[in-house]
Amino acid sequence: MAISNYTTKIDPHKTIGEITQILAKHGARETAISYDTEGTPVALKFMLILSDKPLFFELPARSSGVLNALRKDGVPKGMLNLQHANRVAWRIIRDWVEAQTALIKAEIATPQEIFLPYLLMKDGKTLFNKVQEGGTKLIEA
Repeated sequence: MAISNYTTKIDPHKTIGEITQILAKHGARETAISYDTEGTPVALKFMLILSDKPLFFELPARSSGVLNALRKDGVPKGMLNLQHANRVAWRIIRDWVEAQTALIKAEIATPQEIFLPYLLMKDGKTLFNKVQEGGTKLIEA
């Protein structure tokens, strides 16, 4: 079975607009798109407030990983390119963000909790990246 949204033809900018609307409804106060050298959107940055302080987050598209998944899934050759993988990546991100709003609406979690792994640290890396590199100490069980 191929990954979700593998047949999409929806432009990434349309999808990013949808994601931005979802985030705005759940507290995002600023958004920005990061592009690669060819003008392809590669990440969506946004800001949420926590205790009167701005927190910045970054959701990366990582289209090369999606392209690898499409290859493994054996999708038609016409879909095996980075432009298509980028469309698919953004649709998957939109679906994930939309699904997370169910937790927010049910008051199970706050947007800050949901997006915590994507919190941008002072060095421009995400909290997840810092933990992965061992740069942030965690409580050991």
